[in-house]
Amino acid sequence: MCRYCHGAPGYSPVEFAQGLYPRPPELTAERVRKRHDTELYWIIKNGIKMTGMPGFGLTHGEEEVLGMLVFLKRVPSLQPAQYDAMLEARGMHGEGEDDHHGSTGGGMKGSAIPEPTEHQH
Repeated sequence: MCRYCHGAPGYSPVEFAQGLYPRPPELTAERVRKRHDTELYWIIKNGIKMTGMPGFGLTHGEEEVLGMLVFLKRVPSLQPAQYDAMLEARGMHGEGEDDHHGSTGGGMKGSAIPEPTEHQH
């Protein structure tokens, strides 16, 4: 979920993220890496008011929120191939391929927005 706005190893943020204000930081940015774990946990769980950063505490359990924190701490050391392997292991490989490896094409494949379907009579 993070990569659509923040990017990820080998992925640029998607097009809509360019219009967010304030702009979401890359997960490898020094200002993210310098934050204490408790602060990052709070941000993941509660979000940040008046920004595009949602709180995941209402939709995800404690274990999932802690998993997001562990992932966030690991991102700076991941290579694109390692990140892709993680996606594949979770059955998510191929989602958002349009935004893969630096493109800002705004690919939304795999997002919560369904693909248009042909109307059946």
